[in-house]
Amino acid sequence: RMVRIQRQKQQLTGLVLDQFLEPAHCLTDKAHAMMEDGVLTHVPPEKCLSRHDEIQNQKTEPSVTFDSQGNLKISKKAADLSCDTTGELKLRQALTRKALAFDQAGLCSFSTLEQWHTQMMHATMRPPPSGHKYVTIQQVLNADQELWSLMSQETRGALRVAIGDDPPLNMHVEALRKSPQILCFMTPLPTTGAVI
Repeated sequence: RMVRIQRQKQQLTGLVLDQFLEPAHCLTDKAHAMMEDGVLTHVPPEKCLSRHDEIQNQKTEPSVTFDSQGNLKISKKAADLSCDTTGELKLRQALTRKALAFDQAGLCSFSTLEQWHTQMMHATMRPPPSGHKYVTIQQVLNADQELWSLMSQETRGALRVAIGDDPPLNMHVEALRKSPQILCFMTPLPTTGAVI
């Protein structure tokens, strides 16, 4: 884990990887689990915790499970944590942590996922045509969810990370972020009562 973090710090110059931007261990573990299982799932921004969030809110809850002989076993399970994504800056940081986690797992390069996240945020800032509203944060989050859903279908059973090859999700993110299936989610909607 530390080797991957150090590699990112050396490669991603200009990005300050402190405890607020470094992805939580639980987030990178989710990305690694997807790689091992061969199945992608959508990780919403509120689940893209920072290392700071993880350290400050480390809580455990008692959990009852069965061992291999069928006996009850009481253990402590980490509580399901969420981070604050209210406002564009906190949301953008959560998305950057997501890109860092998937880069660490070798599933998608940081730059490819960040291009998608930048496209999402730019959609909310672009002035809409006359009679239309600005694209909302909810619209771009819906686009992100759809992108991951389609990518999960396309990569099912074929999600492999090989040394020397490009990360397997790079080509899928590049293709889908330009796809009409995704772009339609980020289209300015007409204002109420507007004549088009």
